[in-house]
Amino acid sequence: MAGLVLAAVVSGCSRNGDPAGLSPLDRAAEAVNRTAFAGKPAAAKPGAAYDPAILKVQVLLDRARFSPGAIDGRAGENLERALKAYAQANGLNADGKLTAALWNRLTKADPRPVVRSYVIDADDVAGPFSERIPQDLAAMADLDQLGYRTPAEELAESFHMAPALLEALNPGADFRPGSTVLVAVPGGDDLGEDVGKVEIDRAEGVVRAFGGDGRLLAAYPATVGSRARPAPSGPLLVDAVQAAPSYNYVSDKVTQAGSIRLRDEIAPGPNNPVGVVWIALSDDAYGLHGGPDPADVGKAAEHGWVRMTNWDARELARGVTQGVLVLFK
Repeated sequence: MAGLVLAAVVSGCSRNGDPAGLSPLDRAAEAVNRTAFAGKPAAAKPGAAYDPAILKVQVLLDRARFSPGAIDGRAGENLERALKAYAQANGLNADGKLTAALWNRLTKADPRPVVRSYVIDADDVAGPFSERIPQDLAAMADLDQLGYRTPAEELAESFHMAPALLEALNPGADFRPGSTVLVAVPGGDDLGEDVGKVEIDRAEGVVRAFGGDGRLLAAYPATVGSRARPAPSGPLLVDAVQAAPSYNYVSDKVTQAGSIRLRDEIAPGPNNPVGVVWIALSDDAYGLHGGPDPADVGKAAEHGWVRMTNWDARELARGVTQGVLVLFK
C-alpha cells in the first residue's frame, strides 16, 4: 500500500539491535507493536508474508468495530472499506487510503499492543475437525459435521486472523495445547449494546450497524447478493437469529439444526456454507450469515445472501432482535 514506511522503534536494545532480554516471539511482537508510520511511500519487501504496519492497522480497526475482515497483514479491498468507514465516522479524508491522520487517530485512541504471545489452551483447539471438506454440496451433506480443517484454522478464527498470518507469525509451530504462539489482539465479538438498525450497502459491500440513537456502532465487509439472486432494495426486518444453522442445498433453505437431518441437509459447523449463525429476515429468501473462507468475504458471490466472516456475523447477531430494521440500499 502506498504511503507506508515501517520503522521498528524499539527501546532497550542490545548492541546487535535486538530488544534486551526478550524471547524470539516477544521480539517479533515488539517489531509489530512498535511499528511507526512516517508518511512516505515505501516499497514492499519482496517475499514478505505480511506488512507489520498493515497488521497493526487491521487490529486497531477491528477493535474500533470497523472490521477489515480477516486480519492478514496485507493490503486489499476490505482494508480500504474499513479505512473509508472509519475516516467517515471520524471526519477525516475518506478515500480508503492510510494516511498519517488516520494512523495517528487509530494509534492514539488505542495504544495497547496489537499482537502478543499466547499459551494455547486445550479448549482453543478442541475441534471438532473435518479434515476433508468436499466442494460438492451433495458430498458435503454426507458429513456429520462441518468442523474446522485444522487446529490452526480454529485458533486463527478465534483471533479474527487468516490462518496464513498465524502460521507466518509462528513458523514451525504445531499449535498444540501448551504451545506459546504469537496472535493478534482483536476486539471482542459483542457490540455491548442493542442494534437499532442495520444498513446493507450493496455498492460498497458493507454492512453497517446503528444504535437506537442513530450512532454508527460497527461496519463489516460483506458479499452482498449474486448474479443469480441480486440483493433486494428497501426495508426488511430481522425475523430470527439461528445459531449453528443447517442448510438444505436442494430447497435452498436455512434452518435451525435439529436432531434429525434430511438427506439433503448440510450439517452445522464453521465450514457450513452459512457458517456459525444465520440472521433470518422477513423475506425468507434473504438472510445475513457467516461462512467458510473469510478471505473471500467481500469478493466471491455464492448463494446471493449477505455473507460476512463468522466472527462479524456472530457479533452482529448478538446485537439484533426480532423486528430490527434491515435496510438494503
